[in-house]
Amino acid sequence: MFKEFNNRVSKTICFFGYLSGLGIFIMGILILFEVISRYVFKSPTVWSQEISIYLFIWSMFAGAAYTLQKGKHVHIDLFINKLSKHVQSRLRLITSIMALWYTIIVCKQGYKMVVTSIKYHKLSPTPLHMPMVVPKFALLLGFIFLMLQFIVIIVDECNFILNSKKV
Repeated sequence: MFKEFNNRVSKTICFFGYLSGLGIFIMGILILFEVISRYVFKSPTVWSQEISIYLFIWSMFAGAAYTLQKGKHVHIDLFINKLSKHVQSRLRLITSIMALWYTIIVCKQGYKMVVTSIKYHKLSPTPLHMPMVVPKFALLLGFIFLMLQFIVIIVDECNFILNSKKV
């Protein structure tokens, strides 16, 4: 049963990881377009910077769980690598449980922010008047995927610890 959950979470996070990369690529194109418009044609756009910012927000939150899944978040392993695999696994379990609690708190607050933005029709104070639910939903969705990835890590570490005791 957990393997099915793990597979679905993994595939979904991988999909959003690739979307994150696509978002960064599109953001780069928009910034290049703005530079050319501004400095070559002397006619800056009013929308490219704001769209680039929203793409950056979405890309970072969409890619955070993917980065965690691949083990590529910044960490200091000088001390950790000197420990046994069993102790490393226990430390990963403890830190993942702590991070899971943090993601749950951020998800609750993110949900409140999304609901408030929808309820009061909050808009950005820029020429585009983008609904503020757009960046706030990115935070909520990104932390939901982080939370799911931490659950996968916690179960994997528990299985490793339990199976290593049997050997």
